[in-house]
Amino acid sequence: MNLMKSIVQFEICQKSQNTISVNNINYYTDVFRLLLNRKVFLLEDLLALDRLSEYEESFHEILPGIDLRIICDNKVKKWYKILKNLNASISLELRVRNKRDRISIRYDDMYIKFEFSNSEHERERSFEGTSPTRASYVNVQQIKKYPSLLTGDARKCAVWRWFGSHKLIDVWADYSPFTVREMLTLTSERQEFLELCRKSEHCGSLLRKFETNTYKEDVPDYDQIQLANCNGELEAEEGKHRTCIVKRFKIPKVYALVYDVIEKETGRVEDPFTFASRTNKQAAHVLQEYYESFYRIGLNKEQITYAVENGLRGAELFDHINKCQKFEV
Repeated sequence: MNLMKSIVQFEICQKSQNTISVNNINYYTDVFRLLLNRKVFLLEDLLALDRLSEYEESFHEILPGIDLRIICDNKVKKWYKILKNLNASISLELRVRNKRDRISIRYDDMYIKFEFSNSEHERERSFEGTSPTRASYVNVQQIKKYPSLLTGDARKCAVWRWFGSHKLIDVWADYSPFTVREMLTLTSERQEFLELCRKSEHCGSLLRKFETNTYKEDVPDYDQIQLANCNGELEAEEGKHRTCIVKRFKIPKVYALVYDVIEKETGRVEDPFTFASRTNKQAAHVLQEYYESFYRIGLNKEQITYAVENGLRGAELFDHINKCQKFEV
């Protein structure tokens, strides 16, 4: 009987750099979790128990760049599992080819702890405000990053409108090929997009004020650029459109309201599951929506797979798409 028990013993391990082997796991367990970006999938979200035979022997893509196959039981193991009412116990392998999205796989109970990730976890940081807001001219070169979002009416941004019309960005969808920061960063080095900004009604008028020193400093606080200063690096809290304009057109100095913050490392490693939530969709629907976000651009399956497996983001992804589907700005 000890031999029989060993037949159905649970095991989880990393077989190779991108393959995870899971033996005799209960299909309904909630201690096995797969994270894709900020959505968590349990086994029952990944595949249906009554359709396991469809995944036997060969790998099938269940999420973008994530393949699964069921490892068939031998006759002895099948007999023993039926005898012990262990029909919900399955064995499988997961293969992670996706280098573009953030993926973690975790099994964590009181006996066994296992974690796989396709990216390194950063150290957790905390931020504390240390000074009241002060008004001053700041060196724009200290603003290292473009805003991660555009508040107010984002459609005022000509670049946003162009990316939206070409199906390259959709921040309200579950998945978008580009983030706001990626869009603003990659277009800042391309002359055709700079001309698009210059000619636009909203950003063009702001740019002319900055270039002719007619930007007013006596407007209400809510209409000023507001920046957080962390160790000499500035990040926009308010006035994100204006921050983007002065940064991409290399305006030397800009009037802003600034407050200081202190950044501290907590000593803990970031937990990718902290702000994640369980998916409300089956994996098959997520996979379909993911590919459709690229099909709408005009890419085919092979071109999408190349982007996923090579981790293309930002400028690299834009160049890949432009090579496959010529854009006119």
